[in-house]
Amino acid sequence: MGPLGNKENILSNAEIEKRGKDVDSFDWMMKLSSDLVEKIWMDDPSPQDNITAKSIHDTDKQAEEKKQKPMEKLEKAVVLQEARVFHDDKAVKNNPDRILEILAKLLRLTNTKGMKFSQIEATELFFASSKLFLSEDEYVRRMLYLFIKEIYSFCDPNDIIIITSSLTKDMTCDIANNRANSLRVLACIIDPNMLGAIERYVKQAIVDSHAPSASAGLVTGIKLSQSSPECAMMVRKWITETNQAIKRHDGLTQYLALILLYQTKSSDRLAISKIVSQCRNKKVLSCPMAIVLIIRYSTELVMEEGAAYAGKRLTEASGVCGESIDFLLTCLKHKSDLVAIEAAKSLSSLPLQVEELYPVISVINSLLTSMKPCVRFASLKTLASIAERFPGIAIECKDRLDELTKDSNSSVVTLALTTLLKISTEDTISVVLERISSNICDMEKEDQVAILKGITSLQLKFPSRRIAFLMFLESRLMQKAPYELKKTIVVGIIESVNCRPEGSLDSLLILAKSLDACEHPNLTTDILNAIAELSRVASDVSPLIPYIYNCVLLGDISIRAAAVSSMAKIASHHPSIRPSIVILLKHCLRDDDDETRERAVAALTILDLAMTENQYDFVSENFHDVPFVKPSEDDIACHIYSPMILSFSQLERSLQAYTLDDEEMGSEGMLTFESLPYVEDRVEEQENMNIASLISKKNKSPAQSIYAVPELAALGQIFKSSFPIQLTELETEYVVECVKHIYDEMVLLEFKVQNTVENQRMDDVRVVITGCDNEDLYEAIGELRATSISYGCTESCFIVLKATSNTKFSTSVFAVELHFTVYSVDEESGEEVGESFEEEYPLEDIHIVSSDFMQGVVVSDFRSCWGEMCKEHEVYKKIGLQFNSLQEAISSIIDFLGMYPCDGTEQITMNKPSQMLHLSGTILGSGSVLSRASLSPQGNIFVLKILVRSQSKEISQTVLDWIQ
Repeated sequence: MGPLGNKENILSNAEIEKRGKDVDSFDWMMKLSSDLVEKIWMDDPSPQDNITAKSIHDTDKQAEEKKQKPMEKLEKAVVLQEARVFHDDKAVKNNPDRILEILAKLLRLTNTKGMKFSQIEATELFFASSKLFLSEDEYVRRMLYLFIKEIYSFCDPNDIIIITSSLTKDMTCDIANNRANSLRVLACIIDPNMLGAIERYVKQAIVDSHAPSASAGLVTGIKLSQSSPECAMMVRKWITETNQAIKRHDGLTQYLALILLYQTKSSDRLAISKIVSQCRNKKVLSCPMAIVLIIRYSTELVMEEGAAYAGKRLTEASGVCGESIDFLLTCLKHKSDLVAIEAAKSLSSLPLQVEELYPVISVINSLLTSMKPCVRFASLKTLASIAERFPGIAIECKDRLDELTKDSNSSVVTLALTTLLKISTEDTISVVLERISSNICDMEKEDQVAILKGITSLQLKFPSRRIAFLMFLESRLMQKAPYELKKTIVVGIIESVNCRPEGSLDSLLILAKSLDACEHPNLTTDILNAIAELSRVASDVSPLIPYIYNCVLLGDISIRAAAVSSMAKIASHHPSIRPSIVILLKHCLRDDDDETRERAVAALTILDLAMTENQYDFVSENFHDVPFVKPSEDDIACHIYSPMILSFSQLERSLQAYTLDDEEMGSEGMLTFESLPYVEDRVEEQENMNIASLISKKNKSPAQSIYAVPELAALGQIFKSSFPIQLTELETEYVVECVKHIYDEMVLLEFKVQNTVENQRMDDVRVVITGCDNEDLYEAIGELRATSISYGCTESCFIVLKATSNTKFSTSVFAVELHFTVYSVDEESGEEVGESFEEEYPLEDIHIVSSDFMQGVVVSDFRSCWGEMCKEHEVYKKIGLQFNSLQEAISSIIDFLGMYPCDGTEQITMNKPSQMLHLSGTILGSGSVLSRASLSPQGNIFVLKILVRSQSKEISQTVLDWIQ
């Protein structure tokens, strides 16, 4: 057999040329490849020839991939080299396809590849792109606008002038699309100082007959009004042009014009009311999106004035409020679904009474039959919000909801099922659970989580159906599911234990049985820890032990260690099964893992010591028929495995506050938890604090600056420091804020004064009390002035108030003024210039409220602490409160009492008839205070049922009296 290079075995050059002319190039290449492959199989390839069947196939595959993804492997240097063609006028005018390809590559680099151009590269591209304005091709111009918007952020701001003149020419050209697009680009890149040069072009564009140009002008105005106060002032002068744009029949233009008009008048409530009234009465709006804006603005006006109609029917209101309500009711009948849904949503958000919502329910019921999935979904969301407040009225749509559970859209099905859960009764909940069971497997993970959260929240609403809920959750927990889904189920079962501690064994058994079926190690350890913590409220925990010990035998390293700790905690709170658990822990001493063995050794040591020191009756070595024995108060195992009085973060902050007090540090007494100062826990700080702020604030304390002043350090230990209270507006020439420091018998008012006036110095700065609503409550016994405050600096001055003997927890209001001497100073040298003069500056009143004497403190286990608190000192109160929303009611009650919300009860729980609140705190001089409260909405009134326990019944009653 001859080599592949033999003339007899390959195609001649003439034949190749002939075939290349006869057939399409791609087909010819494929034919050539097949011929060569056939020759390879027939002949023995020559060693010096590298052509093989595989190499030909790979070459074809690479060519095909390159053809499909031409920009997959771009190099910035190569593309920048290709961009030099922008300087060639002939190529720009005659070869637009080439220019478009290069611009597309540059955009691909910046958007998809994430590459950044250096300032030099960006400036060169900016210069080069200015030459592309010579091209008359429509597509090149549009791609050029996109490129300029992307590249300008890499350039020196001074180089933007290169392109501004070309864009300005396009703004005045005859091509309408170029006018609109160039204006949009110019609005993005122009410096605010150059706005005056293009202002007349923008105003012309707003009134342009071409709709896209008018829209571009309005968008430019919206962006500029948000960019800087100077631009906003200039945009406010375009009122005439904006009003003309609103009267046009183009929908998008009306919508944008209304947004711009609202932004220019946002600080003037009367002007907003006038705009809304004109648009409603004259019926100038034809665009549904613009009408939606008027609906939202009308809703804001009603919310502002709604407080004046508390307890009354808003549909009978007069003035702006009444006109807005009538307009919203009229919009319910609008032909546009968008407008009708927005009107229904706005009305459902207002504090209307039940009978006033029937028109909304009627409209929603009809919209639920729409052919558009988005309309059905939006209507369902509005119905769900109504069902949270008034589940009874939402039952009118039950038939529609039943039909939507079979909808083709999964999101609609999920929302329909969750809404059905909200309006379900005790008789119908079983049917809803069956329907959920048949649909939940086909849902997305997020939808399943939402459904399970809704089911979990119903356990408190229907306690008699608790077993049905647990069976449903158990069936889902035993199936293979993602981590988030199983975690939601576990949280739901834990909540069932918290709601009904007397039936906790059933819930704990479900958790224990799920240990074998759980494929997520992290969740398994969480379940083991949860069983150990929750088993304290159960009387018989022996059925749980085999499942936990099974984790020791079959689990991985982390699970085995957690199982050992779980058994030890259970034994610490149940002395009757300690001998049996000790036997199991001894088997763990032979485990391969060091941590598991060390935990077992520690547990055995503690349990053996506890069993030696405390001899309990009815102790059995069997797991069955073991009577419940409560551990004694001095049981060492119970103390060690019980949660700490303070968390580690609280202990750290409390010790830091202790070290700041020199008097306490110098005392010879023993350091105990009781001797440590209380440190208040604040929800706002924990929610808004990130890692960086935690590091920066770790060693800071509100009392630190007080203890650093020798005259104030002698006052003693601070019980509580309040949040800073603004006594002036932030924009005024003098900014003053007050911090209240509470002592046992005194109140220290710290005033932080900031001088914001240039070329001025404030000397002898003090705050003077000019009046008090009750002068018998507090007496000013001293003050500390700030010597001098220069421009931009902040200093503190103080007033010491001594409480009289009968003023404990009493409220008071003080009228105060800022007094100081003003000196004009030279900006450079700082020397005094001219004469000085005395100045008095009025401040906002200071309120000392009852909650200032309560410090919010977190407790690790609220239910246990509540049970340990003496029930004889419990006080109950039921009161009706007027609030606009449940969240406002929760926040106000927490503020009234000054206590800390525990167990996450400050978060609104959906699908529940009432909101529970667990509050804990420490009152000045009287120890711990705990409170359990329930908030139930009844129309516009929220019924508060609250229990308070403390060290004495008088203190409990005092705390309840704070709520007015």
